Amino acid sequence: MFAAVAAFRSASSARLAAEQVTRAEHRSLLRELSSSVQNVLLEVSRAESVANQLKIECDTLAAFTGGFGGSAHSEVQETVKTKSALAVPLKRSAEETGRDYLKLREASIEDLSQALAKIDGNLSAARTLRDELNAKLAETVAQNQLHRAKRIG
Repeated sequence: MFAAVAAFRSASSARLAAEQVTRAEHRSLLRELSSSVQNVLLEVSRAESVANQLKIECDTLAAFTGGFGGSAHSEVQETVKTKSALAVPLKRSAEETGRDYLKLREASIEDLSQALAKIDGNLSAARTLRDELNAKLAETVAQNQLHRAKRIG
């Protein structure tokens, strides 16, 4: 009789421990998802800022070279516009996930893991976009500095 009671208590304790582990994993995934959503929004904001700086630098370069409104200037502006447009769905997805936070609190661990994987992919894409824009910005700034030096010197 005592063995049966002890076995029942042991099984009950094991079940409670498993439930606590599951709840802790769920909370951890929610925190990680929330953090990733904020990081996507931050990276998209940074990419948008770099794109705006790049537009200004491209206009400056076109003014230095006399190509304002020319085909090269238009091509660069179109490239910046296209790259900037890539940020829109990333931002929208992160905002939607953020708005669905209450639903996600009730989601399964599998659903949370899928949402996190999607957002982490978006974060990677946003960082890549920002890095590409930064590289083009650095190149354009360097060209502008050369033209400024020629004008001054």
